Amino acid sequence: MNTKTAATIIGGIYLLQAIGIFFGAGDITSMAFPGVTENDTALNVGTLMHQALAGMAFGTAVIMLFVRQIKVGSAPIFRGFAIGSLGIVGVACFHWATQPVEPPLPLLVTMAGLAIYAWLVAARQSA
Repeated sequence: MNTKTAATIIGGIYLLQAIGIFFGAGDITSMAFPGVTENDTALNVGTLMHQALAGMAFGTAVIMLFVRQIKVGSAPIFRGFAIGSLGIVGVACFHWATQPVEPPLPLLVTMAGLAIYAWLVAARQSA
């Protein structure tokens, strides 16, 4: 679990996620929100918001790919990634529990898994 390998795995998965979310934004919106396809404006807004989320995932991917070059002192970056990712998963779970929305479960599981992986990498660096 060295820094370069961990950052490459996380960055690569987030890059694929960003591409998938960007190009699948309309489908994700129509599957996540029941009845949204009946309203063109709502579908458009949902699609644009998912594309914005794709941009954030792309930014995270780029940061993690640049972290590969840091040999010492990257533990806070991995911890920050883990906390931020769990925050996103937490908000999605909150919406899932309280709103009529169906977030993509495989994506949430992947994000939670990568957050745990990043936390373990940071813990190993700090030890």
